[in-house]
Amino acid sequence: MKKTLLLPFLLCSLVASGQIWLDLGAKGGYGLGFLLNQNLLDDRPHEFKLGNVLSYGGKVGLNFGDNHGIALDVLFSNLTQGYDYNTSLVDIRNNEIARENLDLFVMYRLQSDGVYFEVGPKFSTLRSTTHIFGPVDIAGEDNYSEKNTGAALGWGGYLLGNEFFSLMFGMRVDYMFTDLVSEKGQAAGFPAPYKLDFESYKPTNAVTGQIMLELNFGLGGYAKTRCGRRAFVFGRR
Repeated sequence: MKKTLLLPFLLCSLVASGQIWLDLGAKGGYGLGFLLNQNLLDDRPHEFKLGNVLSYGGKVGLNFGDNHGIALDVLFSNLTQGYDYNTSLVDIRNNEIARENLDLFVMYRLQSDGVYFEVGPKFSTLRSTTHIFGPVDIAGEDNYSEKNTGAALGWGGYLLGNEFFSLMFGMRVDYMFTDLVSEKGQAAGFPAPYKLDFESYKPTNAVTGQIMLELNFGLGGYAKTRCGRRAFVFGRR
């Protein structure tokens, strides 16, 4: 009798290929970040320092079956970059640019057997910037671009989880294609307005590499059953 009652349930079990799943997550990252300007890299008085980046925020994921998904990440980020500046007349050890951004990532994610690979565009909005040169802030107003566009690449895998949540660990690198300095800032010689003898202007681009932690909570989704119906199921896939 029990087998007879169980049979219709098995026939109407969920087909993974027909699932559309939604999850929410919190995530954060820490790693190295660099503001790359070829003039400063080639200039002997400037000594390039390792920068750092910290990001935190959340994500919304829309998953299609077991392997494909689109993730929308909204992250607040802090990026710093320092350059010592030493000439025969000047020795500046406190020459640091700091940026606070709101970053939006639209990532395609391919995952299988607990491992994922992701790629997609990055859209960054500048919230604030400082440029401490010696004892003063020389960033000024409107010398850095408010909007920037880039791309990101990431990979990682599951650490632990159950049907309702998962903890993931990974790496992400990104590069900003557009110049971080505005037209006004270019005319004023940024990011080094204190040195105006470069032969030509070179753009400033940001690159970061971070270790990422991501905690996902499955809201559920619609899945097609073998008997042709669609049902909403709570939790993760």
